[in-house]
Amino acid sequence: MTTTVGIKTPEGIVLATDRRATMGYYVADKDVVKIEPLDDNSAITIAGSVSQAQSFAHMLRLNLEYTKGRRGWPLSPAELAKLAAHSIQRSGGIYGQFILATRDGAGTDLWDVGGDGSLIAKKDFTVTGSGTGPAVGVLESQDWGKVQTLKAAQEAATKAIKASAQRDVGSGNGLVVYTLPNEGEYTMKTYTFAQSVTEDTA
Repeated sequence: MTTTVGIKTPEGIVLATDRRATMGYYVADKDVVKIEPLDDNSAITIAGSVSQAQSFAHMLRLNLEYTKGRRGWPLSPAELAKLAAHSIQRSGGIYGQFILATRDGAGTDLWDVGGDGSLIAKKDFTVTGSGTGPAVGVLESQDWGKVQTLKAAQEAATKAIKASAQRDVGSGNGLVVYTLPNEGEYTMKTYTFAQSVTEDTA
């Protein structure tokens, strides 16, 4: 129960998620970070079973560290994406959906990794979680010829997450935004949705 968004631009990738964790219809936590940086050049979003998703992200992180330490260079984006998908296939599936952002010298790549082990490279955007419907509606309405910068992608992702929070009970309370530029350090920032009470006017 969540909403996660991934957007690819010529400048890099933006990942965004809401901050709500639920147990049925109960809001169990309002300050959850659903984006796991794997190393300096990759990160994955979490939607679904928290324990399985965290274990999955930890496994990917360990494999990145182990491979780099053993052979002297890291897994390529394609190798990491295939490892993610194949690991899920071998386990028989995971109750979750994942968006993977990767980077190498050629730039950034955006991947959709399904809970059944499917793997799809995305050219523009992808959405996962229970709030997919409202979020996709917002993103489909964007003029993608104008979403060419990380700033524009962040604005589009913010609109999508806010829309899902209005209609999906499993999404809300705020926003986490991870930015992976083609070059330079990644950033991750958190935001809280305003909860002020205003009087209705005629």
